[in-house]
Amino acid sequence: MIGEKLLWLLKAATLVVAYSTPARTGLADSVGELATQSRQLADAGKWDEARSVLEDRLSQVKDANPVARLKAELAHYAVERNTYFHKDDGWARAKIEDARVAAQAADIKQAFATLETAEGQLTYWYALEGSNEWGPPTSHLDRAIELYRELGDDAGLGEATFYRGLVFQMQNQNESARKVFDQALKLTQETGDERIRSFVVRHIGYLQEAAGQAEEARASFNESLELRQKNDMKVFVPFALILLADFEGEQKHSAKAIQYAEQAIQLAASGNSPRALYDAELTLAKLYFERGKTAEAKQLAEQSRTGAEAFGSAGDAKEAQDFLQRHP
Repeated sequence: MIGEKLLWLLKAATLVVAYSTPARTGLADSVGELATQSRQLADAGKWDEARSVLEDRLSQVKDANPVARLKAELAHYAVERNTYFHKDDGWARAKIEDARVAAQAADIKQAFATLETAEGQLTYWYALEGSNEWGPPTSHLDRAIELYRELGDDAGLGEATFYRGLVFQMQNQNESARKVFDQALKLTQETGDERIRSFVVRHIGYLQEAAGQAEEARASFNESLELRQKNDMKVFVPFALILLADFEGEQKHSAKAIQYAEQAIQLAASGNSPRALYDAELTLAKLYFERGKTAEAKQLAEQSRTGAEAFGSAGDAKEAQDFLQRHP
């Protein structure tokens, strides 16, 4: 009798292992697929849909593991939204703190890795926009890189490595930046992550331009544009065009520069990319002013200032205002 009961328990345990492990794996895969879907929607300028994809699933799950991962992905989304759609540092910070509590409760490495990347991006922008404190993004991104390596997640590692290179680049540590960008480029090529590759080659182009390699830089900038167009990155295509406008303007190809800037304005407006829109307007204002089109330049600069104010960037609004004061 005891033997029969023991045999039954062993069979039951086997069934639990057989069915619960795939269930957990399937759930993890599902969260990963939702994260990818949300990021693609955000890239396409569908900000509300990108948020809903994550929040709808979050309202349906109770297990600490997917809750932590979904909240970490929402924090990542909040940082992207804060950067490109509407500046709201308080909301982004609240999402990060909420995700950190959930990640600590679940003690899940994947959630921590996503969260460290998100906080690394947020503190990177703080430093870039005026704090000049590069310690926080360095620490967050170094931790993200370590976690992704432990997880064997090369896609996440590629993203965190790219941002780590940015931190070097913005401190004018160009040799270190190039080394890290090359690592990130290799990772994106291996994983097929064309989204992050578009950022990597863009910033390699900056380094090539600084080194006087104009043709190489142009090729990198165009590659970034093509990757964004190919992957329906409507939010980011205008930024690629703005960069080409700035570059061709510096190369004294003003007609081509104006064409790029005008196209950037059109696509930013239709692609739900307000930061790119006011950036493109100021870029075109400067190019028009050089052509003697002062009335048009002033109108564009005023639109840029209004757009920057609506977005929430006092620094960018001031840049447009400074242009207007220099050219009354």
